[in-house]
Amino acid sequence: NLASYAERIADGKYCNDRNIASGYSWNPTPSVGFYYAGYDRGGFGGSSVTPMLSCPSGDAYTLKIGAITMDEVVMAGGKGKNSSYFLYNGRFYWTMTPYGAHFANVFCVKSDGRLTTSLVSNAHDVRPVINLKSNVIFSGGNGAQSNPYVVQ
Repeated sequence: NLASYAERIADGKYCNDRNIASGYSWNPTPSVGFYYAGYDRGGFGGSSVTPMLSCPSGDAYTLKIGAITMDEVVMAGGKGKNSSYFLYNGRFYWTMTPYGAHFANVFCVKSDGRLTTSLVSNAHDVRPVINLKSNVIFSGGNGAQSNPYVVQ
């Protein structure tokens, strides 16, 4: 329940990059698909993995709560199977980065920690993201799942 922490949560800027991948263009015909820019940045288009933390103009939303992006998952260690990075939780969960429009796919993290894609009609977990204000104080813990920081 985040209501008791409302005064500690800052407005965050969350990016939903809707730019189209290199070599593709938007097409309203369902049988002709295209990929979003995350397809290239995630290395799925045969290019190298090039995640970014900047957001294209018009695609950033200021909200109290958002979802993690594919780029953040890759930077944290989620490109291949990896059960030792801090975002790993053994569960299948969504990111907010679109993948492709032919079958309406979005990037997600598999239960083995690896970045993948999934149809939007599938049921997966959602891991919310918040930004804390700069004056928030933490106590205890070391940030590990078994010994988390405590927000004062």
